[in-house]
Amino acid sequence: MHDEYNEELNQKEPPMKISGGVNIPPGRYNRDIKVSGSCRSDGDIECHFFKASGSVHIGGNLIALEGISSSGSFKVDGTVQSEEDAKFSSSVKVGGNVIVGENLKSSSSFQCKGRLSVEEEAHFSSSAKIGEEVIVGELHVSSTFLTGGLLTSDGDAKFSSSAHIEGDCVIGGGLKASSSFNCRGSVQVDEDAKFSSSATINENVLVSGYLHASSNFSAGGKVVADAGAKFSSNASIGKTLLSNNAVEITGKIEVMENIEASKVFIGANVIGFKFHRSNKVSKIHGSIIAVHEIDIEDTYVDGDLRAERVYLGPNTKIFGTVYYVSEFRADPKAHYANAQQIGMEEL
Repeated sequence: MHDEYNEELNQKEPPMKISGGVNIPPGRYNRDIKVSGSCRSDGDIECHFFKASGSVHIGGNLIALEGISSSGSFKVDGTVQSEEDAKFSSSVKVGGNVIVGENLKSSSSFQCKGRLSVEEEAHFSSSAKIGEEVIVGELHVSSTFLTGGLLTSDGDAKFSSSAHIEGDCVIGGGLKASSSFNCRGSVQVDEDAKFSSSATINENVLVSGYLHASSNFSAGGKVVADAGAKFSSNASIGKTLLSNNAVEITGKIEVMENIEASKVFIGANVIGFKFHRSNKVSKIHGSIIAVHEIDIEDTYVDGDLRAERVYLGPNTKIFGTVYYVSEFRADPKAHYANAQQIGMEEL
């Protein structure tokens, strides 16, 4: 913003009030614009605060230095920029980018063909469709959400309805999805990640906290959950599953490479409760490597088992070698080729 205009801002003019259908000439207005009827403009509009309770159609860009509030249909062919809050309670259609310096709140359908950037919190109570990337401080969505590119949130991201992300998903806080979640890239979460419904991630899942998937879960790449992981239903992992804590699988899982963790429970939970399901056999195409304990049943492992303590339950087949340090037990209905005791340093 030029110095001349900065001086003009100190002498803000009275608001422009529009109560009927008006065509606003394009330009820079050193005042608020308040619309209670309908308005349109064929070009760019720049003002202080833009408030509309009727329909709005701007053929160019809209820049509001002190925020936007719209309770009627809102259409801008270009970019919308609000240096403070932006609040929409009716349908929004933007042909370019939406840039908000503070908070964004939309309680009706929201469409943006460009990118969405919100410095603080973005709340969507109805459907949201963004054509390109989304960069927000924090995200709360209670209806369908679609973005055509990367999703980045510095804080938490919460989805109460279906979400579809075409690019990577990078979350600086926690991720919570209570309906279907689809990401065509990788997912990175700095805190906990919880999926209460089906989740499909085409590439890697990297969670610094705890990962909990209580419904169908699929990842095309590796899954890393530093603080531990729990899978309560069907799960498929295209590469290795890694954790510095316990991995607990009470549903059926297929892992194309290894499982490496502090403790590994398949068909059992961390407190020893068994979930015997012979019709739901888990398959590990690599090896299972644990620092402390492996307790598995209804599981086929193509590679080896390696842990301080190893327990094999019924309907378990190990095609490699079982390596253990202090204790090994096998159910009579478990099958394994060989068991070998090793020293702790060999784990």
